[in-house]
Amino acid sequence: MGARFEAAKSATPDARTLDRTKPRRYFTPEDDAVIVRMRKAGSTYLPIGKVLKRSKTSIAARYQEFLNEDNPVARQNHARQTQKLSGPADPHVYTAEDDRQLRRMDSLGTKPKDMAVALGIFPTSSVYNRLIKLKRHSERTESKYPEQWSHAEKQKLRVAIAGSKNVREIAHLFPSRSREHIAQFCKSQDWQVPDRYFGDSRWTSAEDAELLRLKGARVPNARIGAILGRTVHALKTRVARLREETSDA
Repeated sequence: MGARFEAAKSATPDARTLDRTKPRRYFTPEDDAVIVRMRKAGSTYLPIGKVLKRSKTSIAARYQEFLNEDNPVARQNHARQTQKLSGPADPHVYTAEDDRQLRRMDSLGTKPKDMAVALGIFPTSSVYNRLIKLKRHSERTESKYPEQWSHAEKQKLRVAIAGSKNVREIAHLFPSRSREHIAQFCKSQDWQVPDRYFGDSRWTSAEDAELLRLKGARVPNARIGAILGRTVHALKTRVARLREETSDA
């Protein structure tokens, strides 16, 4: 008994070595056609493996990962493999309907990978790049043709400016609008709004004098920022620069 066991044990590595030397067999389009045809006819993996002289496990893996038309991942893997074997394909030409479907699925939170499977567009990076292009186009269109201001928005903006809110606070009140939109609207209404709110942030001599006066009166920085329409950080930076200029003089 022991001699037979030792003989079988010594023979096992040689058999494994012989198996490793066998060249790897790749599935051909003809093999895939046979698998699909026999599966549609109701055959199991074992008879298909006997016809193609392959194991039942390899047939099952091939069908589930590449040939099962009911599995979206399998369709995607098969398309990638076909494209890889056939070489670089012509880029997909997106139509208006494709863009509409992409925008709709993007609004629903669909991932680019699932979009590519649903539309049959590969590789997935093409869909991802198209989404970026569509978003940039939408942003440019919105900036060129901004929506009209409602009466409630106008009142809200006037109250914010009258309350001496700084530019960040005002822009935060209107997340759907940029600073350029707000500045353009204020100019169109002929409102007396300082340029620092939406563009030119340079300090004037009058602002410097008011800043030093308020600092001398020990007014808190938050209150000074509300009066001058500046952030606390901007106030501290300006005060330090004015003190440096005074000491140098």
